[in-house]
Amino acid sequence: MPLDVVMLMPRRFISNRSLPATFVARLTSDQTQLEHVQLTSSAMESIMYDVRRFRHLRTLDVQVLQARELADALYAAVSFSDTLERLSLGVMTMSSPDTFASMSSWFRRRTPCRSQAYHLPKLKELGLRNVDLKNSCVILSELTDLHALTSLNLSQCKGFEQFFSQLALEANDKRFKLTEMAFNTLMEEHPLERFETSSFESVLFACDALQSLHFAWSESCDISSWVVRTIENIGDSLQSLSLHCDIDFSPYPPLCESEFEAVCVACPNLQQLGYRLEDGVLSESRPDYTSTPHFMVCTSNEVKRNADWRQECMQYLPDLRTLHLREPNNPGHDPGIPGLDFTNPSAASRNYQQFASAFFIYLHSRNWCPKLQALVIGELSTNKKATEPQSYCYVPQHCFVRGFQKDAANRTVTVGVAVTREELMRIEPISDILGFDVNCDWVGGLSGRFHDL
Repeated sequence: MPLDVVMLMPRRFISNRSLPATFVARLTSDQTQLEHVQLTSSAMESIMYDVRRFRHLRTLDVQVLQARELADALYAAVSFSDTLERLSLGVMTMSSPDTFASMSSWFRRRTPCRSQAYHLPKLKELGLRNVDLKNSCVILSELTDLHALTSLNLSQCKGFEQFFSQLALEANDKRFKLTEMAFNTLMEEHPLERFETSSFESVLFACDALQSLHFAWSESCDISSWVVRTIENIGDSLQSLSLHCDIDFSPYPPLCESEFEAVCVACPNLQQLGYRLEDGVLSESRPDYTSTPHFMVCTSNEVKRNADWRQECMQYLPDLRTLHLREPNNPGHDPGIPGLDFTNPSAASRNYQQFASAFFIYLHSRNWCPKLQALVIGELSTNKKATEPQSYCYVPQHCFVRGFQKDAANRTVTVGVAVTREELMRIEPISDILGFDVNCDWVGGLSGRFHDL
């Protein structure tokens, strides 16, 4: 089929392997009207030379294999100064702080040659993945007007402290137009216990239109109380929120009862919520899920019920449409905890189905979350531990929508209906929070990429 029969259609290349240069050359010669491009490349310099022919490009989403190619991708992006509105750059291996420093002189050499104040004056959405943010803020402020951005997504990055310190200086002059912010700090070499939270607060509080906030931090970084206080200050405007504390193999919840309740109370207009659960809290074999959904709290020597305090907090979220409960896909087996058998993924799947139905019944009987349509359990990841000992198992992500059926007595009962991820997103369009899956390792689903192409 000739390539010119699909003119103007978005094109995605979803792979960990590079897009063949010969295909790019053919694509750029036949598809000069493309507006949205998403690709992976290990030969960025040659490929981006061809991509520059897309004179109408509005979205550029690039995943490079090596950090040194990041500069080539950014140089190419500047070629679309008249049209580019969305830019996402990611690298497989962490970039060096010198990546942005080396661009400074290059930008300054170009400055006399351009008439506009910024290299990308129309840019509205920016995403960076696996990037060292040191020295980046100055360069980004030359690239585009940071105050005009509506979305900023920094995933698996380092150098947050310096970045926000510099960005806070920008907040002193004028307000930001950001409606969406996402920050994943898990790659920091030094946990953020020394993180200067005042800079982060200055940026957040300068965003009058903020509606979507997604934040991931390490368990070793004791800032959960600060996170809660911050959300209490801005919660009224939030419609989408995800909180992810990296607590691998921990029996304790990321937020205590009072903290989780405070978050829910502070966000009465929330439509989407993502939350990281402690390990094994849903995948245990608990037959009583058929009557009441219990989030379980595991200790080293027992499994006990937790009074359903997280379910109780759902009463504070009347507009909730999508709930994403992030439980690890590869839970570990602790023989010291009775009743836990993580080596049987089908058992975990049955529990998820039982939990989903019981959860929807629980809410429906109390008239809580009447708009809730979508429940997602687990993370979008591959079976990385397939070669590990049998102390691990792989449990895929499970998606459910609220449904109704007749029982034997012709009574209508609420059930959780298992669907694919694609079906769920079609049934419930307000589900883009699934694009902020912190532990996703599928190249097409990485946080910071554009998932609507």
